[in-house]
Amino acid sequence: MALSIKPQNSVIEQQRIIIKNKYGENLVGVLHETGSTKVIILCHGFSSNKESNINLSVADALTNQGISVFRFEFPGNGESEGTSEFGNCNKEADDLHSAVRYFSRMKRVIGGILGHSKGGNTVLIYASKYHDVPIVINVSGCYDMKKLTEQHLGKDFMERIKENGFIDVKDKEGNIKFRLTEESLLERLAIDMRAVCLSIAKDCRVFTVHGSEDDLVPVEDAFEFAKIIHNHKLHIVRGADHVFDNHQGELVEVVVKFIRESL
Repeated sequence: MALSIKPQNSVIEQQRIIIKNKYGENLVGVLHETGSTKVIILCHGFSSNKESNINLSVADALTNQGISVFRFEFPGNGESEGTSEFGNCNKEADDLHSAVRYFSRMKRVIGGILGHSKGGNTVLIYASKYHDVPIVINVSGCYDMKKLTEQHLGKDFMERIKENGFIDVKDKEGNIKFRLTEESLLERLAIDMRAVCLSIAKDCRVFTVHGSEDDLVPVEDAFEFAKIIHNHKLHIVRGADHVFDNHQGELVEVVVKFIRESL
């Protein structure tokens, strides 16, 4: 289906929208309204928000192509109610479903969903559970949860977290970034991404984009997704880190191209 190009002098209206999830929490988002029937939903990563550089860059590029975009915040992030957790990808998939249902009730069509980092896992889990979106874009998502946890916390992470019931994760300066609870960690480790990927409908187009120099989620994870997902396309951005600093242009270009070709 061909998409009309937005006239250069048209104004994109940004609407603040509040959506109540199935748990009674208010989720806050921004709709970039172009008037298109289809909407692309953007999902941020762990401890991020709707104002992330990736969200803003992708939203700007898509609206320039006449495609409406909704970027929102999961519970406990930004303006949204609730608590942010390290391991609640399944709950966040349900939160995403609340957003999809909201637009469906508005007679809009969800053209695709995009998630960065933990959001990448969330959109894949969503596709494996709900089977109602045609396009899924996984940006820097994690395939091997245990390997990633060992990489950042050490191989003895289970022994350490059982001592106090939590681990304080610190930055390079020694400041506490967040407190990881045993419950949240076990929930994250229980996610079987292989099973998730195999449960995605074959007619759902999945696009994985990953930086070759990602220092948080190894680029090898992207190749694992490519091996398993049936209807899959892979793009490695050479030299890019986890958040695509200095490589936002290529990320946006390939994402927009994929969406335009798929809609």
